[in-house]
Amino acid sequence: MIKLAEKFVTSLLLDVRVVTKVQAIDAILERMAEAHLARDLLPELRTGILNRERLGSTGIGAGVAIPHARPAGVPRLMGAVAFARHGLEFDSPDGEPVDLVFLILSPPELPGASMRVRPEAERLMRHLCDATFRDRLRQAGSDDELLQAIEELSLVPKRLQENE
Repeated sequence: MIKLAEKFVTSLLLDVRVVTKVQAIDAILERMAEAHLARDLLPELRTGILNRERLGSTGIGAGVAIPHARPAGVPRLMGAVAFARHGLEFDSPDGEPVDLVFLILSPPELPGASMRVRPEAERLMRHLCDATFRDRLRQAGSDDELLQAIEELSLVPKRLQENE
């Protein structure tokens, strides 16, 4: 069974110039490309995620958003986490800004890849509902500290190599 939590391949603190969800998504995808992850697919990934956002915001409340897509060409399940200390407008149901963004990509042919049915996605959602977990992520002072906070909270058992 694929563990979604093991697939967070990179992290970043978003610059204060990033103020919209589109800018945040672009920054996260750029970081993934810098880590040699689906670099050639950047336009398709961006289109897939923004098309999903047009269906309805992936902001879930409590300062969290989970933009996701299943665009063609994605080789495997992967994700990135970003923290925007200043908050982003994400059209969340609670009307509050988003500061934690978990971007998730999966191949279109991955069986059961729906965010609603994957046990790993449900586990991630349980963690995101925990204020202590969210607060720990918000204390991160660097990209590495953000990923380390996830590891410490047993969401990611061990750090993945960037090119793995």
